[in-house]
Amino acid sequence: MKKRICFIITLFLLVMWTNANAQTRVQIGDLYYELSGAYASVASSRPIPIDCRSPQASLYTKETYIIPSVVTYNGMDYTVTEIGEAAFAGWANMNASPYFDSIYAIGSKAKKIVLPPTMKTIGKYAFANCRDLTSLIIPENVTSFFDGTVFLNCDLLRDVFYLPATSPSNWYAASNTYVPTLDSYNIPSYSG
Repeated sequence: MKKRICFIITLFLLVMWTNANAQTRVQIGDLYYELSGAYASVASSRPIPIDCRSPQASLYTKETYIIPSVVTYNGMDYTVTEIGEAAFAGWANMNASPYFDSIYAIGSKAKKIVLPPTMKTIGKYAFANCRDLTSLIIPENVTSFFDGTVFLNCDLLRDVFYLPATSPSNWYAASNTYVPTLDSYNIPSYSG
């Protein structure tokens, strides 16, 4: 009997832990988020397809997006700490799989995207194909960019303002890049 009760309690705790750590994709306001634990990541306007037969433009078509520090879903608060993979990107078909580096991929139409101070990470292809984005302020808590794909095909991105005291890993430099101190920002990992 004790073994059975211990098994039931263990099973219950496992289910609770799995549910607490599972990711959930939800729309809150104008944006989609992946929720996990106490954190939220800005997600693509469409789930990234395993296979796409035609170009899929981003559904984020507003001129400005202001990402909040905290989003609330079902009465629970989630701190927004990441721009997820391909969040504002569109994609095109390339060998029957999503492909982001293409003239046919149409990213968000946003000219301005305001990141919250809680932001820590900017993911792969996060702003790819955002051809209307002109400037971006990187909040002081950002510690890393995934790589050079973050701003792929951002043709009009000219001004990037960095607030972190030290350069985030894989940081990007635009035509006009503003940093707090030159000592902590050496050669950028990527430039456009």
